Amino acid sequence: MGRPAQEISADGAYYSAANETYAEAQDKDIHHTGFPDKPGRFDYERTADGVVVIDRHSGAWQLAEAYRPGRYRLRADGKWRYITDQDIDAAHCRRRAQDLPRALFNRRCNVEATIFQLCYHTKGKKLKYRGQFAVQIWATCRAA
Repeated sequence: MGRPAQEISADGAYYSAANETYAEAQDKDIHHTGFPDKPGRFDYERTADGVVVIDRHSGAWQLAEAYRPGRYRLRADGKWRYITDQDIDAAHCRRRAQDLPRALFNRRCNVEATIFQLCYHTKGKKLKYRGQFAVQIWATCRAA
């Protein structure tokens, strides 16, 4: 219980540049294990040539042109589509989440289930397992 965490497992909803910066500053690995909603039509990837945009429906890819600093545009279905650096970073994080080992994904699920058991199934503000020590032991075993 006294040793600091070396890794952070979080839901994709907690993805932000601030959280990524925090993890780097604290020298911790951050794993986003799931993202809300389905992936969009396009996937973005930075390469030496620029930003490559891959159409998930057709599999076609094209280079996005720089529109403004930090913003890009591409032609799709006869219309201009605009993307930002934040969209590209989120796509990279989504790809990282798909490549995670199953053990990391399950670890986050266990922690969430533990929080759910400790917080939501209470009657009259009484814990499921009586006594603070018993609850701490149960939570430690559950998260380990």
